[in-house]
Amino acid sequence: METRRRSATHGVFRSLWNRELGGAPPNTNFLTARQLYAHITPNLTIHNVDVPNNCVMRRFTPDGEYLIAFSRSQCAVQVYDFHGPACVERPASASVSASASASSLASAPATAADDDDRIKDTAAEEELTDKNGDTFARFFSIKYERTIAHGPGEQLCKEFCIVTSNKKYMILASCAPSTTTGEEVRRYPCSLTCIPALDDFTFYTVHIDTGKVADKRTFKADHISLSHHIGVSLYGSLFAVLSTQNQTIHIMQIKDTGQIVDVRCIGWLNHEDDELVLARHREAEDHYEQTLRSRSGLFLSSAGTRHSNSAGLRRKITMQSASAWYDNGPAAMDVDSDTESPGGSQGGQGFLVAPSVSGVAQQEAVDATYHQVPNVSVPQVARAPSVGLAGGAVAVQQAAGNTEESCAPLSGIKQRLMAYLFRKAYSTDDGGAALRHFYLTFVQFASLVIWKMQIIDESHLLLKFTNTDAVVSRQLTEAAQTAFFVLYNLTTTEVVAVYENASEEMLALYERHADELRGLPFDGQTPFTSCCSNSVHAREALRRQQHAVRHAKNGGQSSSVKRVLANLPFCPQSFHESPYLDQALFSYDEKMVSALDRPKQCQDTPIKFYLRSTGEMRFRINPNPQPAGRGSKGLKRFATFVPHPTLPFIISMQHTLMQPAAVNFHVMAAV
Repeated sequence: METRRRSATHGVFRSLWNRELGGAPPNTNFLTARQLYAHITPNLTIHNVDVPNNCVMRRFTPDGEYLIAFSRSQCAVQVYDFHGPACVERPASASVSASASASSLASAPATAADDDDRIKDTAAEEELTDKNGDTFARFFSIKYERTIAHGPGEQLCKEFCIVTSNKKYMILASCAPSTTTGEEVRRYPCSLTCIPALDDFTFYTVHIDTGKVADKRTFKADHISLSHHIGVSLYGSLFAVLSTQNQTIHIMQIKDTGQIVDVRCIGWLNHEDDELVLARHREAEDHYEQTLRSRSGLFLSSAGTRHSNSAGLRRKITMQSASAWYDNGPAAMDVDSDTESPGGSQGGQGFLVAPSVSGVAQQEAVDATYHQVPNVSVPQVARAPSVGLAGGAVAVQQAAGNTEESCAPLSGIKQRLMAYLFRKAYSTDDGGAALRHFYLTFVQFASLVIWKMQIIDESHLLLKFTNTDAVVSRQLTEAAQTAFFVLYNLTTTEVVAVYENASEEMLALYERHADELRGLPFDGQTPFTSCCSNSVHAREALRRQQHAVRHAKNGGQSSSVKRVLANLPFCPQSFHESPYLDQALFSYDEKMVSALDRPKQCQDTPIKFYLRSTGEMRFRINPNPQPAGRGSKGLKRFATFVPHPTLPFIISMQHTLMQPAAVNFHVMAAV
């Protein structure tokens, strides 16, 4: 016991001495710094800090020099200079000196009961209240405040703030109610119609030092998930935005000057020159129709009943405001004969027709055309009547006693997914069972929508497909829904792999490559990241979570796998890079606080942090306001944490319904 106490007391001096001597092995500088944080911890909590103008504190910059916050109106961004945690000495009202408090914290308790008694005895000296209202001014001073959202009804998203990889700019997002109607709402035939309200979204690149807006990009009449960066991805200088409404991924590049440059769009089209190929086929079709008119003198009158029906269906599409992309597409006819193809305008369920392989030219023509699938699995998504194109069919549905032709066109990226599933089923040697299952579930797979995405590297995207319930409804948790992970190659526009969210193989990949999936938020190495692939403690915590879900009510193996894989794809900069949340250094209750930037439900007891090496309690933080239970009995309370990336300074904010947030500072007070 004496050896343990002596080690805790003199550990900081020994660590500093060893660092000065330079006896650490090569490439272990981050490990040495992490050992030093075990002895430099927050030892003072200041409750009920008076925040100026009730601003919303979001995050620290990667270098820790500035604090980024949003104004109460959510129209302006505020940047504060951080003076450091040692700028404030322990107030004279503390009953015990800072040295006595540090000695009390350093002493190792013999039992858990002694630990709790010691916490109660030191509560008065470790927890103070901001009575004078000057605590915030001691730590922070305003650098600038810039109004970003100028449009009518436009507001900044207070949960969206990304710092670019070069650490010079911050990416902010705003939304405003959209006034766009008509054709502009549905840009592509694959655009969703189940989203009731659309907004105008704008992304800004703002210089951190000056607050000057370098560039912006606006998406009209769209639906993008901004909360916790769900709908975007950042990899190096590549910035991707997922348009849920149009099922399109917009990939952009952020230059060193903050300028946003469009790179490509993936969704309805796969290649950048796909529209040129489609335009060439539309031109060929127009030339064919002109030839028919010159021969007969009437518009397709001598082409037979088939051509008349096709033109009639086209006029229906135009009358019902179908997409211009779809209106100008080639007709569902065989230009070499007047015979009708299967899946035409006959009654009944449409089906796919295998394309002809009589020549290279015909194969290229088939690849360049649109394909249609019947949309019967998602009745809430109303589609405009459409005509089946080459290799497609017209689906006829009965609704309210009326016959309505309704087909959902496959986008380019969806066609790649269905082609991968078909080839996999076709190559399976099981007597055709896999192929029959593919045909049986074709409609279900074709009705999936892209819900999340992440840039894995320069050549790969990780996509998450799910049903439309995830877009229009929040009743089911994400872990309870069936989803599919798709690995998409940006260079070849091919699908590399497909996994269900209950796949054991996908879980194994996640456990082995979690750190790679999380990626590096900034240029260079991130020193304090713990995950199941690089920390035995994080891996053990993951095992405990899976065991709890497996043996819970309505649980099971598939439920436990879904719960773990619900985090994929990872959102950019969604983890706190703080040494005090490193699971390899400290042990704490992850139900109350974690490195993941998400609100946590509050408990009445403080959060205790134990040292991994010795098991002793090093410090604790109490996010509850003082006096305890102030007007919040019976109400759910949630806490969010904003830790400093390198210094012993943590901001906790407790949120209660219909009440202002209670802000606390957890600092290391100077002696």
